Amino acid sequence: MPTCGECHRFASKAQVNDIFAVRSEVKKMLIHHYRKDLAIGLNWTKQALEESEFDGGNFEGFKRSAWFMYEVAKGRVNFRAWPIEVNGIALENLLIEQEFSFDGMVFPHIDAAIAHYAKAFRLDRYFLKRLVYQLTSDKFSRAVSLARIHIDATEQEKQAILRALS
Repeated sequence: MPTCGECHRFASKAQVNDIFAVRSEVKKMLIHHYRKDLAIGLNWTKQALEESEFDGGNFEGFKRSAWFMYEVAKGRVNFRAWPIEVNGIALENLLIEQEFSFDGMVFPHIDAAIAHYAKAFRLDRYFLKRLVYQLTSDKFSRAVSLARIHIDATEQEKQAILRALS
């Protein structure tokens, strides 16, 4: 299979037995590998970085290269793999229906997006997942916002929030 060295290393670690599942696992591993660079796009805009007053020292280097690092990481994660063909016949990727796009990123499925945002914002993953499934994936942004607002909520408060959304 044609692949870059990085994706080949990740693919060889995948514990699945379907080529399309390997592709999904590679994408999840890329998201994990680039999570710090992807966090730049969660916390900054290009304009905010350019207008920041990070002059001198280590922060100047961050100001100069951060957005580039984010764009490279996002490009790696969003890379569309080549179609797979056997004897000139394209194999249909049934897993592509599970892909989930949010904020310019394409995740292999909604659970990968939940895991990424829960880790990036240090959210209760189980609470975020319940919010997403209750609100539906169309309101993913709202679910992340609610999880962030209620980051220190007790389990009883989380249950009340979920009941209020019903």
